[in-house]
Amino acid sequence: MKKRERHYIRALIIVMILTLFMPLVSCEKKPTNSDTTDGNTSVGTETGSEESVLALENYVIIRGEKADTKETVAAVRLRDAIRDKTGVELEIREDYIKGSKPSDTDVETDEAEILVGKTNRKQTHDVIGDFNLLDYAVAVRDNKLVVAGGSPYATEKAVQMLIDSLIEPEGAVPEQYEKIVRFYEPGNVPYVLLNEYVIIGSEHVGQHEQEAIMKLHAFLKDSTGKEPSVKGDRLTGVGNYARNGVSEAKEILVGQTNRVESTTLIDELGYMDYAIQIAENKVIIAGGSSFATQNAMNQFIEDLRGGKIDSLQPGKYEFRYEFPREYHHPLASNPDSFVPVWADSYQVPAWMTDFDEKLYAMTAPGKRLLSTSHRADQVNYPENSIEAILSAIMAGADYVEMDIRLTKDYIPVLMHDTTLERTTDWSEKAGKNGLPSSKFLTDWTYEELRSLRLKMQDGTQTDYVIPLFYDAVAVCAGRTQLDLDEKIVVNYYRDIYPAASRLGPKAKASFLKKISSSQAKIWMETDPEDTVFTNYAMTYYNYLELPGHGAVTRYYPNLDNGPVWYETPEMWQKCFDNGRYWLFSNNIVPYCKFIAENFGPANAD
Repeated sequence: MKKRERHYIRALIIVMILTLFMPLVSCEKKPTNSDTTDGNTSVGTETGSEESVLALENYVIIRGEKADTKETVAAVRLRDAIRDKTGVELEIREDYIKGSKPSDTDVETDEAEILVGKTNRKQTHDVIGDFNLLDYAVAVRDNKLVVAGGSPYATEKAVQMLIDSLIEPEGAVPEQYEKIVRFYEPGNVPYVLLNEYVIIGSEHVGQHEQEAIMKLHAFLKDSTGKEPSVKGDRLTGVGNYARNGVSEAKEILVGQTNRVESTTLIDELGYMDYAIQIAENKVIIAGGSSFATQNAMNQFIEDLRGGKIDSLQPGKYEFRYEFPREYHHPLASNPDSFVPVWADSYQVPAWMTDFDEKLYAMTAPGKRLLSTSHRADQVNYPENSIEAILSAIMAGADYVEMDIRLTKDYIPVLMHDTTLERTTDWSEKAGKNGLPSSKFLTDWTYEELRSLRLKMQDGTQTDYVIPLFYDAVAVCAGRTQLDLDEKIVVNYYRDIYPAASRLGPKAKASFLKKISSSQAKIWMETDPEDTVFTNYAMTYYNYLELPGHGAVTRYYPNLDNGPVWYETPEMWQKCFDNGRYWLFSNNIVPYCKFIAENFGPANAD
């Protein structure tokens, strides 16, 4: 009896234990697919203990019949990612259905489809119908998986989001899923910029800074549908060309404005450097030149579009680019080391290379012949090369004419033609080793152009490179006057002054003949502490006021001012005798030698 009681008691204890723990087991929380991350909500469903997922092997990828290249490539990337991660090879088709048009937005089909980009399917437009350019989404609608954005760029982002977040080895895309990313939402950076900040440009803005402002304006407007505010930098009590203006307003400062924040940042930059900086109530987007400001703006827009700028707090975001020092020509920092090929055949008198003598002669008609070296010494060196410029300077040229153009990445270089065929070995290198195949200079970055070598007039290839405009100014500074043949729109204050001012007073003085007296006054007002340039400028303008002085007119070396140039000693003398005192030359060394042998310094008396 006692034994039976013991078994009964044991059984009772087991029942009590089971009774105690069963409620705990039955109350355990099952996992869910609903989650919220960074304000974006993904909603899923579950069947039993597992979620329902899309059977990707039953789907086909659909892109628009008139799809943009980016959308076409995005569809291929998605197909490849699904294949690589799941082993499922999906077909890609266009959205054309018999009787439909590319402009349709309400086409429905029974087939399971992944809709990439803007298609004619109803589900695509249900999801992205009210999207701005940079909004994008991944969302399940009926038997469709919509992967699209408000623009081809945004569609690329949607595809990447799907690849990064959802495509697993098992192909686990939830049957009920939606994630929408809005570029313009209250509280985010684009929203704050548009609603609290004003875009500020200089009252004296040049074309290249104006283009940068227009890029930002267009980007924000197209991306959000809201019109940004743009104003000039005028402040009460602040001079037209001041650099220390203070404003408490929230502003996006583009290029050189009169705000102290612009000046502080730009003064740290080289001519081709650029930076983006967030300060208290300010976003500064600027380069060491107006050209570099274009690059700064491109970077800002790309980072804003890509979500890299997630805060307007000082120090949270900054970008800075420094132009590689090794890209500069070695002679730019040591021009006196250059020895021209004609050095042993022509001893140049000291007065022929005296900078003050050149300034005086340009105001003194009839004192002597003056020279402009057309595209520099193009007989002994490739035209517009640093070597040709130095050769012309050392021969005694009063003025060196050169051609300025912009590369694809807004680097100013010297090049006469729009194309690279005549002056470089482009034909041998185009399309090879990653170089562009285009013959147009504007399709090449400066780094790519460094791979090319210049040719002589007769087509002979040399080892000389396409020079930077900045390096050309450096070798001319205080040695000769510069004459820019402007193949691009040039504002001498906004585009040229930043180069000359970084290279010193004599570099600025080398533009005195080119700029007007009103422009020279602005240059002096911008930096009143530069007394060296001011003295050069005042000396030049005082020369112009002397009795018998005035601006000298420049002519071609002929008597009819026609297209044919006669570069002979006889023609040079005839031109002088007929009051044509200042001549262009394609053969500068013999011309300078003629001047040295037949004339003396203009300021000899």
